[in-house]
Amino acid sequence: MKHTLRTILLTSLIVLGACQMDTSGTVDGEESPENVDPKDTETDDLQEVRAFQDEFTSGFLQSREETRPGYYPFLSGTGAFEMDFPAEGKLGEKSYNIREKNYEAIMIGVGSEESDITHIITVTYYAHLEEDVHKDSRLGQLQSSVEEELDFERVEEENEIYYIAPYESDNEDFDFETFGQAAFIFNKNETGGIEVIYSSDCEKNCDDLKEADMSESFEWIKSIKFLEDTEAVDENEK
Repeated sequence: MKHTLRTILLTSLIVLGACQMDTSGTVDGEESPENVDPKDTETDDLQEVRAFQDEFTSGFLQSREETRPGYYPFLSGTGAFEMDFPAEGKLGEKSYNIREKNYEAIMIGVGSEESDITHIITVTYYAHLEEDVHKDSRLGQLQSSVEEELDFERVEEENEIYYIAPYESDNEDFDFETFGQAAFIFNKNETGGIEVIYSSDCEKNCDDLKEADMSESFEWIKSIKFLEDTEAVDENEK
């Protein structure tokens, strides 16, 4: 491969650094979603939760009550979707990008230098996409992004259609393994699509950890749910 996926994702931290949340609690000039202020929670509860220790990240978290063990409720800045957010996750503030209700790009780093596996997760929302029109092009773009042939599994639920494919990168020149899931999610009831790349970098004990990590990332992707009445601006008005 010419580039590892890790290089691509880290580079995008710089490319996507157009819009950030300012100290007044706004995103791209608009108020951020209602959220939990870490200062209003018990200090002892937050000391062990990395996601709440970061002010920018905690601004998207809706409660300190877990959605399931190790995850907290996250509401996107556009208000278009929600998902489980990992306790050890942190949003890339400089890479966060939002354009009114039409577009949102999120990058999440999970883990620490002491972790056997660390994760870089990108979630990109597009308001105007439809499965019938855009499926082939978007799945093709995902294959280009990970530089691998992908075998997508289609999972249909009440409001979402998920296309999810595992991948593994060839990191011959590095001392870590990279594997993960590439996915695209379409809104069944309205326009809207979400691209997800869940990349795991493993440095040791990879044979023991990979299967569980891949299963966890698959299930996490299905926690991403569209919300109704997003009031997206028409793509032609951007």
